[in-house]
Amino acid sequence: MSRQVFVGSLDVLIDDAGRLAVDAEPRLSAAFTVTAAATSKTLAALAVVVPADVRRVQLVPHAAGVHWAIGSASAATCVVPTGGLLLPIDKAVADAVQLYAAGDTKCDVVVFA
Repeated sequence: MSRQVFVGSLDVLIDDAGRLAVDAEPRLSAAFTVTAAATSKTLAALAVVVPADVRRVQLVPHAAGVHWAIGSASAATCVVPTGGLLLPIDKAVADAVQLYAAGDTKCDVVVFA
């Protein structure tokens, strides 16, 4: 089974034999608009479908005040910039990402595989 690592802005795959191969650019898999709220929720709980071969997730809030974390998000965790945030990510980490906002705030979630 190959595994993915990130070197700068390159996606690099390492196959079972330990060989390196620079992979092609990720392609758009799906896009969702979710509502971040005062209860921290995972992407899955927000109905975002993350495929097993996910490579990047982009978060684009419609307004300021959306927070994210790998694990429980709150007002004390990282703020998603209003211009968006692109996360090089794998399925295990994507499943742990949570969103939070003090008031209901829309956020686009774009998934690349």
